[in-house]
This record gives sequence, C-alpha cells and structure tokens, in this order.
Amino acid sequence: MTNLGFSLVLAGAVLATWSAEACVPIIKVPAQIFFDFEKDILSPRARQSAATSFPTVKGQDERCGSFSVVGHLDSAEAESQSDLDLRRADAVGAVLLEAGFRKATIKTSGVGHSRPMVLTSPGAREVQNRRVEIMWLPVQGARVCEEYTGHPPPMCDVRVCHVILSDGLKCRVQ
Repeated sequence: MTNLGFSLVLAGAVLATWSAEACVPIIKVPAQIFFDFEKDILSPRARQSAATSFPTVKGQDERCGSFSVVGHLDSAEAESQSDLDLRRADAVGAVLLEAGFRKATIKTSGVGHSRPMVLTSPGAREVQNRRVEIMWLPVQGARVCEEYTGHPPPMCDVRVCHVILSDGLKCRVQ
C-alpha cells in the first residue's frame, strides 16, 4: 500500500505529521497545559491531558530519554510570583508520576515569563503564557525499525522503531 503522508493541523498550526514511508507520527510541538491566573492547580481536564499525552513512552527506562517539563508565567504573574513557574512544572510532573511514568525520566524547571507564547505589554494577563510545556526527549542513536505486528491491523504501513543502547536495552522512538 502506498502512503502519501499527512498532517494534523489545529488552528493553522501543524501539531504532528506522519511520514510517507512509515505513517509514524513525528511530534512537532510539546503538550501544553494551561493555568488560571496565579494558580498552580491543574483542572481535571488538564490532569487527564497530561496523563495521556505520551502513551508510547510510558514505562520506558530513564536511559531511553526524559521528559522536559517547563513552567511559564505571564508578565502580570512575573511581578509577584517568583516560583510559580516551577510549582506549575512540579504539579504536572506529579501527574506524570501518578500516571505511571518513571520519576527518573521527569525533569522540571521554570523559565518565568522569558519565553512567552503571545507577546504582551508589561503587566498583561495572557492565558496562553500561563502554561507548562511537556516534551519527551528521546535518546539519540541509530534506529532499528521493524514491521508493526500488533492488532488491530494498521490503516497504513507502520514500522516500530527502536534505538538499541550498548547494553542491549531497546528504547522505542517515534
């Protein structure tokens, strides 16, 4: 079967593409969790989103990669909340732990309002800047791919790819 590849687009932004040769998604942007003003508590919907964003890496060994969980503030919060960005990242990291991801794979940090998604005037509130970004950073190395043999049968030609570490550990990658 010939696969021409396709993309998932939301609000004009390409979120993921599927390669023509393998029909395997290549993630373009991190998962994002948004917060209320001056809050570090996740809504039930945000908790669900964080817990289910990376199903293919659940249970992977820390040698296979790590999560980068980065907290952000809007410029209004930055004036009064010195550690809110890190508290948000830690809250999302706790949800990942509860969902079964390994603690050693979760690295949290905060960057304040230094990387806004939306540029605003000083002191402005902007929900898209009050966020945590979650990215899976896989180990780098030569990939070994094999045909997918799972059920149900895939809709396109699918290969499962791994990086095999020097000690024989197999790390699944996109």
